[in-house]
Amino acid sequence: MKDVQHKGRTALFIILVVALALMLPVFTRNSYFIHLMVMALVYGIVAMGLNILTGYTGKLSLGHAGFFGLGAYVSALLSIKLGMPALVSILAAGIALFFMGVLLGLPTLRLEGHYLSIVTIGFNEVIILALINMRSLTRGPGGLRGIPPISIGGFELVSDVSQYYFMIAVVAILLWLKSKLVKSHVGLALRAVMDGEVASEACGVNVAYYRVFAFGISAMYAGIGGGVLAHLLNYISPYSFQSPESFALLGMLVVGGIGTLAGPIIGSIIMTLLPEYLRAFADFRLIINAVLTIILLIKVPGGVAGFFSYLARKVERRSSDGLDTASR
Repeated sequence: MKDVQHKGRTALFIILVVALALMLPVFTRNSYFIHLMVMALVYGIVAMGLNILTGYTGKLSLGHAGFFGLGAYVSALLSIKLGMPALVSILAAGIALFFMGVLLGLPTLRLEGHYLSIVTIGFNEVIILALINMRSLTRGPGGLRGIPPISIGGFELVSDVSQYYFMIAVVAILLWLKSKLVKSHVGLALRAVMDGEVASEACGVNVAYYRVFAFGISAMYAGIGGGVLAHLLNYISPYSFQSPESFALLGMLVVGGIGTLAGPIIGSIIMTLLPEYLRAFADFRLIINAVLTIILLIKVPGGVAGFFSYLARKVERRSSDGLDTASR
């Protein structure tokens, strides 16, 4: 009975969140705010991928902006050079980045802790240097311009509202796929790897396979996010995917909640909107943003999503205790 009630509350909450998200353009006519939400959802996709690696296997990557940038360039070049439709090139970028993640994951199997972090930072820097210096293909520091917009049934997504609804659909699909992955035997194996690799191997879990798989899926999400970004903005530059972007992605993950389903999306929205609405404080906005983030991390160590889960469990316990008392 309690499981049925819990599932019912969860379904009701999801329906409420989806309804609010769909009604947002109706509540506000501020096109810049809608654009910020679109960017937040794009970064949320990349943060979701990082969460699969960091939140479910415990492996820290500080070079995820490199995957993000590669996905953007692969998708853009497929559309510009080969004339692929945007949606097809985005999917192709995701597949290509899955194999790129596997290639990075294989040589890092024996690395742990800060050694792994240093390697991923180096990977990010190598990718940026390659994008800058391969001028014949990437047009160097000037970046790629004239990237075709996303088109669905002949309708081009050029307005902020159309892009917002497209991102809602993409995020919903990727969240659903992530939830299926986390609840499957693969998700259980990934958590086992995070809890202890030696114990996992003793129980028959192929640690190397699942670590490399996590790298691949994580990079795939980043590649899809990068591809979407390229076709939404119609312009990309190597300097948009440098190491500070990797740290920003990690910050989104920490603020939203590491190892939670919706945490990366919540964190990306907060970390995208907060700096913009602190612009009124001019030179002090970055300091205020940093202080607020630190306070949030100290007061809510499980992230915003973790805090909401805690409140939901507390309310559920109180309601169940009330029902037990009434039945007596």
